[in-house]
Amino acid sequence: MKKKSGFTLVELIVGMAVTMVALAAAVLMFRDSTKANTNVTQTSDMSDNMRAGLNLIVQDLIQTGTGIPT
Repeated sequence: MKKKSGFTLVELIVGMAVTMVALAAAVLMFRDSTKANTNVTQTSDMSDNMRAGLNLIVQDLIQTGTGIPT
């Protein structure tokens, strides 16, 4: 019997299963990376807002004493 070249159906199914597992892992890593990026962005925005608020408080405190002779 002459051996045919090519892949058997079982080999193709196994190859597809391995590929699907690898793709699922990549999707999960991408999702986790996106969540981490969102958390970092929110933390950075919160820090910027706090810094701006503190600057306003400092300016108000500086102006509070304006015009009062010492």
